[in-house]
Amino acid sequence: MAVYEFACADCGEEFTVELAMSERTGAKIVCPQCAGNRVQQVYRAVQISTGKTPCGQESKPGCCCGDCCCGH
Repeated sequence: MAVYEFACADCGEEFTVELAMSERTGAKIVCPQCAGNRVQQVYRAVQISTGKTPCGQESKPGCCCGDCCCGH
């Protein structure tokens, strides 16, 4: 199952829908707030971290750039 985010063009409500990826194509998504069907999927940036820095060290919390090789 995947979680998809949507925004309603009629009322501005943002909501999530959980669907199997195979169900997403052709799914009729309706706003839970106003029952409108003018909804658009919202895409957000994601960040993926391996927990390692480019130099192979463990990343340290609070580093200014996430690259603990920088010495901060």
